[in-house]
Amino acid sequence: MRTEKLALKGMMRNILEESRMVLPGVQALFGFQLIAVFNSGFGELDVFDKEVHLIALLLNILAIGCLMAPASYHRQVERDSVSDHLVNFSSQLLCIGLIPLVMSLSLDAYVVCKAITDSTHHGIVAGLFSFSFLTLLWYAVPQIERKKRKARQEENHKVLSDIFEVQSN
Repeated sequence: MRTEKLALKGMMRNILEESRMVLPGVQALFGFQLIAVFNSGFGELDVFDKEVHLIALLLNILAIGCLMAPASYHRQVERDSVSDHLVNFSSQLLCIGLIPLVMSLSLDAYVVCKAITDSTHHGIVAGLFSFSFLTLLWYAVPQIERKKRKARQEENHKVLSDIFEVQSN
């Protein structure tokens, strides 16, 4: 597998593009969450499910804030430059922003599934499945791959240092 290091400018461009890819979907979800409240069927939900939907809406607002913050920060603080701090800060916000998004999607999966099936059990299963699946894809898989790559780098470094140590003797 080939990898190539990016300059700071390239890293920042990738971060902003990644934000642009995720944000429309999150904003569309937000719109649907807002519209749901004004639909006639929403009134038929019990109070608990309405509160779960409200929590999901608020979590989505947190996600939107985290996903939009890198562009706002860049425009206001480092408009004509890119720093390690900006890249790290923006990367962290993108990763952090996915946490409330996972939670929002999972809670709304619960509400929708319960409304469709009229079963709390099915709603809980749908919410837990959504949470588990998205957490696996967005966090577990990347962390496993990151650890594998780090282990390979350390192994390669050890092999190279052993080779040079043998040659110097």
